[in-house]
Amino acid sequence: MKLQVHLHRLETELPGEDARRNPLVLKRLLADDFLEFSASGTVWRKRETIDALKVEVFVERIISDFALTLISEDAALVTYTCTSARYQSLRSSVWRRTTEGWQLFFHQGTPRQAAE
Repeated sequence: MKLQVHLHRLETELPGEDARRNPLVLKRLLADDFLEFSASGTVWRKRETIDALKVEVFVERIISDFALTLISEDAALVTYTCTSARYQSLRSSVWRRTTEGWQLFFHQGTPRQAAE
C-alpha cells in the first residue's frame, strides 16, 4: 500500500469516534513519547490524550488538502486542513515507523481564521 494512502487512513482513523473511545487503538497509534501542541494551545502527552478522549464530546472532523513529505525511510510529515462544525485548523503530524507499525510521534494544530 502506498505510504500516503496508509497515513491518510491512520490520520482519518484517529479523529473518528471509534478510535477516540478505544484506548487500545490509541495506544497502538500513539508513540510512547507522543507530543501534541493542540489548536487550543494545550500540550498533550500520550497518557493525558488517552484519558481526555474517553470523556470528550465527539465532534466530526473532515480532512482535506492532505500532503506527505518523507523525512526518512522511517519518518514522515503529513499536513492537512481539519474542518469541523466549530472550527478549521491547519494540522501537521510526524509519523514514525516502529516494530509495531506507523505511530504518531508529534502533532500540531494551528487555528485557521475564517475568510471574511
